Amino acid sequence: MKDFSEEELYDQKSAIAGLSFVGRMPKMSPKERAPIDQYQYPPQECSIKRRDKIFTFDEQKFGEVVGADPIARTVDIRKLMKLEAVHPRSVFAHSHYGTKEQANSILRVADWIVANGIGASGNYRAARDLLSRNPPRLSGGQCLIAAPRPGHC
Repeated sequence: MKDFSEEELYDQKSAIAGLSFVGRMPKMSPKERAPIDQYQYPPQECSIKRRDKIFTFDEQKFGEVVGADPIARTVDIRKLMKLEAVHPRSVFAHSHYGTKEQANSILRVADWIVANGIGASGNYRAARDLLSRNPPRLSGGQCLIAAPRPGHC
């Protein structure tokens, strides 16, 4: 997303463009160290929600969303301490799935294939079709291509 212009970011649901700093939210407890800043943004479709990790467009982690109000078009971000004085014009949310989660997912599919066979009906059909280089199919088993290869779909 770092290659998008600010104007193009208005069309990206995982980004917020045109942020303007509203103010620093009061601390909820004396133990709370990280600042929570509230920002307002102009009308745009936005899928950013509470608990999303937020990054600046130089791909630096900025903080975490602790509050979002799509009606008022505000977002409250618990910022990293080192970025306390930084107020970017645009940010984006990014979910990272670690390699452990990815590996476990692949192993679940592989275990199922070993137990049931790659062509059996049941779970992980899309993944098994992909591995077999079969065209995608609808939930009823119909092929999504007009003339599938013999033996596929």
